[in-house]
Amino acid sequence: FPVTIIAPAILVNGSGIETLNVVKFSCVSRLDQGIVDSFKDKIIVQPSVYILENWSELDLIEKHRNNEKIFDKVYFNALCYGVRERYIDVLNNSEMFNLKKKDKGGFLPKDIYYHEFSQHKFGMNLDGVAKICYRDLESFGLGVLLFREKLDVLTYEPIESGKHYIELIDSDIKSKINDDSQIPYIIDKVESKINDFISSGELEYVVIS
Repeated sequence: FPVTIIAPAILVNGSGIETLNVVKFSCVSRLDQGIVDSFKDKIIVQPSVYILENWSELDLIEKHRNNEKIFDKVYFNALCYGVRERYIDVLNNSEMFNLKKKDKGGFLPKDIYYHEFSQHKFGMNLDGVAKICYRDLESFGLGVLLFREKLDVLTYEPIESGKHYIELIDSDIKSKINDDSQIPYIIDKVESKINDFISSGELEYVVIS
């Protein structure tokens, strides 16, 4: 029988999947091409779709999507999974970022959150639990240009760098993010990348609505 599960870890023997007659597996979270290739002789792996945290948030996105974009800053407000907190602390050294820790004083009621987010020209997502995140969908829905690291998870309709988002966090930044001495370098690099993209005239080619 078909099964939709949150993560590909369930595909590994010992998870219990071997006791089931599963013929197709469908998910998004951390599903990359390597997973598909690893299990191609065992099971059909079908990329799926990602959803908002709550269905009701679609109404909030519709409510706020046409708000005036008055802040020339990159906005992010989320739980501090993994290395997210370090990125927030480092990038907030730049005036170009407005990054908040939802679980450390940044929590906002949903309606206020979407209103605040929608007033920013740029959004950001950082790898948390699933690489892809609610922030990605929220940015798309609000017409906010999304900056993030390369997204290699597979979705039914591919999400592509340069088309749906701009790749900002690269391997070089990842290798330096925990080194305090590299903070000025990181700030200079991300600010330059953002400014270069804005001045390039390529904004119209990125899907933001």
